[in-house]
Amino acid sequence: MKPAAWTLLLGFAGIALLAFAAAVNNLGEFLRFGRSLAPLNVLVAKPGVFYVSAGWTILLPLTVAGALGVVVSAWLSAPMTAKGAVLTDSFLAALLILAGTLAVISWAWGARTAHHLADRWRPAAD
Repeated sequence: MKPAAWTLLLGFAGIALLAFAAAVNNLGEFLRFGRSLAPLNVLVAKPGVFYVSAGWTILLPLTVAGALGVVVSAWLSAPMTAKGAVLTDSFLAALLILAGTLAVISWAWGARTAHHLADRWRPAAD
């Protein structure tokens, strides 16, 4: 295996770890933010508010970041492909699928967890 190919392989592992870290970070931020949505659950009585807000705060940013990451990685790897590395469309598609899958899993997990936290919320006296 050529050194340029190793660079792309290790780059894929690095991107996967960064995507996972971003997903966990966004999920944690949403759960902290989701606690403030708990009183809204009493008024609305539908879990859709959690799925919409999780979509805006988790799903959309991670999906856009994944798409931009694929474009940037194709652009940055252009010098490596000139030296013999091969960057296939299937590799870029795998990166995009990885980012999209992480975004959808984080979105569903965050919305569901925030909804369950809101079901247990009780008003407290000031």
